[in-house]
Amino acid sequence: MRSSQVFLAALAAASALALMRPALAGADEAISIGSMPIDSSGEAYYAKDRGFFAKAGLDATIQTLPNGAAIAAAVAGGSFDIGFSNLTSIATAIHNGVPLQILAPGGLFVSAAPTTLTYVLASSPIKRPRDLEGKVVAISGLKNSQQGAIEAWVDQDGGHGASVKIIDLPFPAMQAALDAGRVDAIFVAEPALSRVARSTNVRYLGNPYTSIAKQFLIGGWFTTKDWLRTHHAEAVAFVNAMKMTAAWANAHPADSGPILAKYTSVAPDVVSGMTRAKYGVTLEVGDIQPELDNAAKYGFIPPMAAGDLIADPGSDHP
Repeated sequence: MRSSQVFLAALAAASALALMRPALAGADEAISIGSMPIDSSGEAYYAKDRGFFAKAGLDATIQTLPNGAAIAAAVAGGSFDIGFSNLTSIATAIHNGVPLQILAPGGLFVSAAPTTLTYVLASSPIKRPRDLEGKVVAISGLKNSQQGAIEAWVDQDGGHGASVKIIDLPFPAMQAALDAGRVDAIFVAEPALSRVARSTNVRYLGNPYTSIAKQFLIGGWFTTKDWLRTHHAEAVAFVNAMKMTAAWANAHPADSGPILAKYTSVAPDVVSGMTRAKYGVTLEVGDIQPELDNAAKYGFIPPMAAGDLIADPGSDHP
């Protein structure tokens, strides 16, 4: 399915979601946020529970959706004011004419401490990336950073990445699909990753994100240009809240763990044992461009400059 078809299908679903959006009190300060049940977008949960949104003067409500494309479509359709998505899904929406801009960074991919990895069954004949040629791999969303990483990973190992059969599954459902033989490999993120890694039925295959860069921004918090123009004060407050939250979460993984468990329904002992995400505090072009370049290479988006995706609403937080 083409990236434009993926986005437009999600946009149609978002239109129905918008009709169910609850009325919010205090419209000038209230914001609705779309997040994912993963550590990379955990900042929204921490900001809510630790009071960073309130400190910034925001009344935030959070709703969880399974992947970034769905959230991008929901923001475009008016269901959410601000959402979290991987960079490729944001760029795809922009390419399809949706005027989105990134407000704040989410989780970073750091090669020394990955939070998204690939597994196969312990009995699988797949031993290296190029063995995935013609095989079925589960990711969350389509035509996104995960798919771009898988294709690049296979290509760099001498295989043909375009031959990999990609399917979309929520992270929590991936291990069951692998165990049942419906997929040959899974590219799974925390917190589901830690549950997969504990299984004796699976084997670690590798880290596809290293095919993009040693460090890059996995996803970010974004909004529409129209919302930014009409809600400038709320946008500034949101950026301030994310800066405070990122600094706190990076320094207090033990304290953020129970909050992540609460919102993702993952057992606290699983969260405490997993590799935790590191969050960007400020948007950096150098952390955004590698993923955009990889997505353009594989035809998901046209070439884009990272600076064109970044909003600058201003910030009064040091």
